[in-house]
Amino acid sequence: MSETDNPVKVMDAQNSQQGEQQQSHEQNQNTDQSTQKRNRQQKKNAYAPKRGPIMDLKPILNKQVSVKIASGRQVQGTLTGYDQLMNIVIENAEVTTPEYISEGEAQVEKLDKVVIIGRLIVAFEPLDGFEIINTKGEHFDFVI
Repeated sequence: MSETDNPVKVMDAQNSQQGEQQQSHEQNQNTDQSTQKRNRQQKKNAYAPKRGPIMDLKPILNKQVSVKIASGRQVQGTLTGYDQLMNIVIENAEVTTPEYISEGEAQVEKLDKVVIIGRLIVAFEPLDGFEIINTKGEHFDFVI
């Protein structure tokens, strides 16, 4: 009986070939995925450079500000921090809740520290007056 006539050896040879093909296919998939991920990252870096803050608030840091937020509340206090997404930190804050929210007359609460998420800010105003803040070459035709 020859080796080709032995069905067990033929099956083992076929199984090992299939196993090798499957391993090489998985390696190719992993390589393709890592290449695609690298290409996406390169495109992301090319088309979306790292951005700085929306507005530079350094000139009014540690000064009194008034902020109106989307819920209708108004917060007044000392601006002590901010980040590039316009999230801000106000200390020694007075939070005024309008009468249509508080079901009666307007309420005023004093809080030590308030963090306001940038996307909720409707109006932002320094109480010590105002100055034109340079926005690094960006030009706005109108402000909403």
